[in-house]
Amino acid sequence: MTIRENYIAVGIDGSEQALGAALWAADEAFRRKATLKLIHAYTDPIPLYAGAMAPPLINYEEIQTWAESTLASAESEILKRYPTMTLSREIRHAHPVPA
Repeated sequence: MTIRENYIAVGIDGSEQALGAALWAADEAFRRKATLKLIHAYTDPIPLYAGAMAPPLINYEEIQTWAESTLASAESEILKRYPTMTLSREIRHAHPVPA
């Protein structure tokens, strides 16, 4: 948390564990009157292919659509518990740990 911004960030990857972490973070954000940032970060998938073949194209639009849907689903679950909570969603093309 920074001094200028009062928020709690949580990573969302579509797993039940990530949803559990998001619900815990929502409890904490509600208690602190903070904004909850839901973040999905991804790196380029590493395709496995035979050496003579060209690697498959990465469909970034499909990744973006899936990430939006995953974040929206987590947001929906959180808002059932805290309907007035301030949330933001963010998708980052970066390694998840530093993101």
